[in-house]
Amino acid sequence: KCGQSLEAVGAITGDIGFYEFARSTKLGHWTSVTYAAGNFTASAGTWTVDSGDQVVFKYMLVGKTMFVNFRIGSTDVSNALVSLRIAIPGGFTCAVGTRFLYQATDAVGAPVAGIGLIAASGTYLELYATVGETGFAITAGDNTEVKGECFFEVA
Repeated sequence: KCGQSLEAVGAITGDIGFYEFARSTKLGHWTSVTYAAGNFTASAGTWTVDSGDQVVFKYMLVGKTMFVNFRIGSTDVSNALVSLRIAIPGGFTCAVGTRFLYQATDAVGAPVAGIGLIAASGTYLELYATVGETGFAITAGDNTEVKGECFFEVA
């Protein structure tokens, strides 16, 4: 508050938000990622994600921690047993490898828990169809979906 020292108040308050690390987005505010087909790839072949398939893809930074929220639905996969890859937004890389759970629907199957991996120095989230790191099936019926949230340290 104006006129009081920080030591006397014990906290910093900001009515219009804070910026850190010379970023243009306020601390803790979500940023939606503009659709780009290149954000979605597969370990082999192609993962076809149309603009309407990107239901949610956004991220938030708090210090050196990135939170990513995604829901990519009605997609096609051209090769069997591949992992699907979502580019880490904003040009960031992962500082320390991490694993996370998310929900996968593989070729119209029932939704199941899938495992996601991000390698140290990695530039994408690598998604598997199951927690046992099984890849996704071939599909051309707009029937593969991935959705979840993860967080990790950025370099």
